[in-house]
Amino acid sequence: MEEIAKPKTEEEKEEEEKEEEKEGEEEKKDDPNDTFKNEYRSLAVLGIALIAISEEIGNDMALRTMNHLMQCGSPTVKRAVPLALALLHLSNPNIVIQDLLAKLAH
Repeated sequence: MEEIAKPKTEEEKEEEEKEEEKEGEEEKKDDPNDTFKNEYRSLAVLGIALIAISEEIGNDMALRTMNHLMQCGSPTVKRAVPLALALLHLSNPNIVIQDLLAKLAH
């Protein structure tokens, strides 16, 4: 037979909230592997630039990706974006990119 759920008391609700907070805190703790993940992500950003350096459409798509990474990426990824932008426009300088790199340098 199906059991009818009893209404929870305030104490039970508080206990559940405390358990949820503990679970959230455990997820927020620094994981030693997280630093390695961020390093690999920054290398991936440079890889995007190296792959897209040879063609114009790929260059435009990589520029758009770098824009998204600057807005939503982790701090280590954001540090790799200026170098990737410089690699993308190494042989064909663009004034807009030069201004952007100057802003990111300060």
